[in-house]
Amino acid sequence: MNNSQTPLWQLSIGDFLDLQKKELRLMLESVMKEQAPRKQQDPKQPEEPIDLNEAIRLTGLSKPTIYCKVSRGEMPVLSRRRPLRFSRTDLLQWLHDGRPSNIETALKNHSKRK
Repeated sequence: MNNSQTPLWQLSIGDFLDLQKKELRLMLESVMKEQAPRKQQDPKQPEEPIDLNEAIRLTGLSKPTIYCKVSRGEMPVLSRRRPLRFSRTDLLQWLHDGRPSNIETALKNHSKRK
């Protein structure tokens, strides 16, 4: 069935959700294409680190949660000493990738020990 020509009230819930997913995916792709040129930085110029308050604003996490995640090695950080320093790019990638599994975290921590 062609959902684009069917009235919404005639769609099943599954068809409606599929249609919504397609529309959302198209909108996200459009936004990502618009943002791509803005993301490019001069590779010669290093990224400036951000502080804890900026990381709180960027992630939406509380200060104790960030300290906990950093101490467990679950969150990317540039400097573990105070004041904590973060890479904006690494944090955004971490947020995009989602929460790592326990196995991924254990492997990462194990490889750091060697």
